[in-house]
Amino acid sequence: MFDLHRALELHKEALELGRQLGGVSRELAAGEQCADLVELGDSAAAVDAALEARTARTRARMFTDLSRPAQTEALLRGGHTDEAPQSLPGDRYRIPILRTRSKMAMAAGDSGGAIQHLDAAAQIAARLGLPGEEWIIYRDLARAHQRVGSMRAARTQQARARDILGTLAQDLPSSSAEGLLRAQVDVLRECEAAE
Repeated sequence: MFDLHRALELHKEALELGRQLGGVSRELAAGEQCADLVELGDSAAAVDAALEARTARTRARMFTDLSRPAQTEALLRGGHTDEAPQSLPGDRYRIPILRTRSKMAMAAGDSGGAIQHLDAAAQIAARLGLPGEEWIIYRDLARAHQRVGSMRAARTQQARARDILGTLAQDLPSSSAEGLLRAQVDVLRECEAAE
C-alpha cells in the first residue's frame, strides 16, 4: 500500500534539491510536498508548501502538475484566498485520483473504502457534468458492490451506467455511437448476470 509518510520524506528531499535548481523543479517539489501534507492533515505546513510552490511558479505552466488542487485547498483553508491559483480546474483532477485510490483499496481487500472513493468520484463527475466519466464510475461501483454481495446496489449502479450510455449514444453520429452501444450491451449483460 502507498506509504504517505515515505512520500513526504522523498518530496522534502526533492524540495531541497529543487531550491538549489530553482524554477519548475522547486515548484513541482513544493507542490507534491503540499499534496502529501494535505492528505496527512497538516494544514499549516501544507500552506507553507503551497505558498512556496506559488512563489516558484514560472510562466511555463506545468500541465502535469496534479498537486494544484491540494495547493488550492491548503491556501483556502489557511485563509490565503488571494494566493490560491485562479486557473485551477478544481475537482476535475480528483476524479482519476479517487478512481486510483478505489483500485488500491480493492486490491487491499477494502471494498468499503473502494466504494467510498468511487461514490466521491461519481458525485464530482455529476456536479461537473462529465457523463463520459460518470458511466465508467457507475460501472466500477456496480462491480465493487457485486464483490461485497450488495446485488441491489450493484443493479442500481449498472442501471445508472446504462442510462448514461444511452443518453451519450443518442447525441453521437451513428458511427461513433457504435462503441458506446457495445459498452451498453456489456453493462446490460452484467446486470443480467447479477440478477
